[in-house]
Amino acid sequence: MSESKTEPDAASPSEQLRDDHIRRLYREILRRDADAGGLEHYRQVADVSRVETAMLASRELATLVLSGAYFDPRWPAPPRVLVFSAYGNGNLGDALQAITLQRLINEVSPSAEVWACSDMPAPFPFMHDRVLKPNYLRLSQIVNQFDLVVLGGGGLLAHPHQPISDPKWQQMVQAPVAIFAVGAERNVLRSSADLVKKACFVSGRDKESLACLKELRPDVAFVPDPVFWDKSYAPDGAVQPVLNGEEKAKLKSGRRLWILNLKVYGPDKQAFQELYDPARDKVCFFEPHVDYPIAADVAEALPIYSTQQLFTLMDDADIVVSARYHGCIFAMLRNKPVIGIRESKIMSLFHRFGARGAFYNTLAELTQFDWDAASPGPAFLEENRSLIRAGMHEAMQHVRSGK
Repeated sequence: MSESKTEPDAASPSEQLRDDHIRRLYREILRRDADAGGLEHYRQVADVSRVETAMLASRELATLVLSGAYFDPRWPAPPRVLVFSAYGNGNLGDALQAITLQRLINEVSPSAEVWACSDMPAPFPFMHDRVLKPNYLRLSQIVNQFDLVVLGGGGLLAHPHQPISDPKWQQMVQAPVAIFAVGAERNVLRSSADLVKKACFVSGRDKESLACLKELRPDVAFVPDPVFWDKSYAPDGAVQPVLNGEEKAKLKSGRRLWILNLKVYGPDKQAFQELYDPARDKVCFFEPHVDYPIAADVAEALPIYSTQQLFTLMDDADIVVSARYHGCIFAMLRNKPVIGIRESKIMSLFHRFGARGAFYNTLAELTQFDWDAASPGPAFLEENRSLIRAGMHEAMQHVRSGK
């Protein structure tokens, strides 16, 4: 006599209806699919009509609401945009990207509600009630509520950044993604290839970044660094200076603002000391937690935490010598002749406005300055603003439908 196998009982109709009810509440309230543990937990609620009450009182919902970005669908909503980059890395140039992107997005779409997030702890200028804490960036229920996620600007794909280099996070994000005016480097880009391929809009800020991004997809746009667009950094009523022979001669012996970083200053300390005149020049650095050792040799070197501090020094200078990319951009916005040092992204920037002679690989090469090539005209600045505005207009076309 053979043994008969007993199949497990199928769920009764009433049990199936209860499970369907729980799953529906998961999607509506907790904004995710129910897991096995959650189903089992809510099956224990004796009265099925009390499951909703139990879920509304759950710790998980409380955590989502505390993010500030749990959006109740009963309220009419404008398009919601989340911008993410290394805004909190302690570097002034990156810190300013978030507020500039918010202004840019609202020029293109005045009704959009813009939030910002950084996975790094330093403060950055932004509306305090629209800053999303880093841990919430890892929750699909929060991120996927947004109608567009903008990754940029800054060197977001030129250095490893969490969580965007995590394949699980890339898969988790189902909201439309725009990669905006980023710096990219081939080795770093590999870990984010899936994200780049599925993004609705991709743009790079310089020639090298564009070449890397185009290895993953052909439709990559050129969009300059967003800070170029932000006219709030330009001096009121400024007129582009026209340098005649006498003024050029003055600049050669004029007041210099040196914007240094440790990797440029370290190998060329002696050359800098020969070029630097403490009675005439000023020295500063943008990334204090990295660059403070400069002050051990140049005691008067100042850390920069805000644009106001920078502009106080910059507006009093005749020429800016910058080892920082955004130092060069701010000098251009403030109508200051500028010399760029070392970074390939700086060289790419200078080549675009024809200032090849105003870029040097090391401080030791600064034996003479090419004043004719050291200052861009207003047409170059407006060209950048137009490209940035057009890029954001295209990115905002991908806001989730229905908004």
